[in-house]
Amino acid sequence: MKTKGFYRLCKVCDKPIWVMACHSKTKYYCSKACKSLSQTFSHSSISKHLKTGSKKYYGPNWIQQRKRARKRDSYTCQNPSCRTTEKEYGQELSVHHKVPFVFFNDYLEANKLENLISLCELCHRKEHAGEQHPLKFAMEKIIFENALNRPGVKQLEVAKKVVDLLLNTDESIKDISVKSGLSYHRVRSIYRGERWKQLYSKPPREVRPRAMSLAKNAETSRKKVKKAIYLLLNTDLNMKEIIETTGVSKTNLYRIYNGETNQDLYEIAPRLVRPRGNINQ
Repeated sequence: MKTKGFYRLCKVCDKPIWVMACHSKTKYYCSKACKSLSQTFSHSSISKHLKTGSKKYYGPNWIQQRKRARKRDSYTCQNPSCRTTEKEYGQELSVHHKVPFVFFNDYLEANKLENLISLCELCHRKEHAGEQHPLKFAMEKIIFENALNRPGVKQLEVAKKVVDLLLNTDESIKDISVKSGLSYHRVRSIYRGERWKQLYSKPPREVRPRAMSLAKNAETSRKKVKKAIYLLLNTDLNMKEIIETTGVSKTNLYRIYNGETNQDLYEIAPRLVRPRGNINQ
């Protein structure tokens, strides 16, 4: 007998997920990846504009049409070179829109069976790779209004803003982070050319390097860590006092204290040399 519950669509990718009654107020995502994506802007100034779960993105008939498509395809991946069955796969197959859903104004048209095909997750991802990736869709072709409020599209808009500021202004990475609402780490990754590579031909740091290089930032951070280690090993200052003196974050100081990081700067974990009574003191 099936446990009591109901189906809900993942707030990010809209894949149906089974939610037990006891998890009705906590389970909104099909995976950790989707949860992480939805929280990218959770503390930013634009979070109030995101609409990740206000409507069923594929329309009210999606779950039924999804079942029909899988049944029509004999619960088998329709990639000729794959043909994996759900029994072999160990879970339900994904159902893919041949013509992207956002190119329709009517969900009934978009969800017609002739526009749907069953695929395993690996083959489904291949369908959305390269130029078929949803973030590379021509914006002028997107008809479905709610698509413009989805997290991925918002991320693209913010990334474009960050790239523009990196390439056309001399604002610091920290200032760009504050202005865009994106974390310092992610802005720095774009600056280095590690993220959103499709938005520029050369890494921004090669086009418009900042006055204070990342190497200098790393050197400054290293000095703070060395000072924190010295204080941990040679004084009885509590953790709060060391944080205020050095500027090292509480999390990083805790890891240093336990010997989990920067091991090249000491032989024995500070907590074994000069233990503190309470890590939070």
